[in-house]
Amino acid sequence: MIRRNKGKALVSSLLILLPMVVGLLLWQQLPEQVAVHWGVSGAADGWASRGWAVFVQPLVLLAIHWLCLGITAADPRNRQQDPKMVGLVFWLVPVIGLVACGSIYAVALGSSLSPAQVIPTGLGVLFLIIGNYLPKVQPNYTIGFKLPWTLNSRENWHRTHRLAGRLWVIGGGVLILVGLLPLSWAVWVQLGIFLIMALVPMVYSYCFYRREEQER
Repeated sequence: MIRRNKGKALVSSLLILLPMVVGLLLWQQLPEQVAVHWGVSGAADGWASRGWAVFVQPLVLLAIHWLCLGITAADPRNRQQDPKMVGLVFWLVPVIGLVACGSIYAVALGSSLSPAQVIPTGLGVLFLIIGNYLPKVQPNYTIGFKLPWTLNSRENWHRTHRLAGRLWVIGGGVLILVGLLPLSWAVWVQLGIFLIMALVPMVYSYCFYRREEQER
């Protein structure tokens, strides 16, 4: 998979490291300590050195990126996977990294916009995109709802991912609007959406499995 997509692997890796270059250009303007985590109220509650934010964070994201690529490439079932879904694996971490690092730099430079408002919108767009592709995902061990009963039944797999695709599109749309809510409400709404998107397809999949077993 990686050999066939060397260009994507290179460009996606460079995108992850781009904030490092931007951080170097902004080095003198960044404070010695920068906020890297925000609580429910939207106030910063986690801090790190300027060097950590500029150098270590992009390198950690790059390591995660290549770990995800390696795991996905090692799955033999992904050789016949939908190319667009495989492509998302290349761009998922870079996009998250650009949003996260960009938010950290913006706040450090005095922006009043809280990442707690930006991140739900970014996640919403991401879930909208993934939701559109989920129904096309073929059975595999690394992408999608990898449950014993989905892996053992193609019908279960495809039905579960069609349902999940609809839920993720709806959930993504709601998350985009969450940024308009007060932060204290937004956190709980996000948690509820994540639980629905994760648990409903799994419960549906298990119920479908039980029905298949009874019909045999």
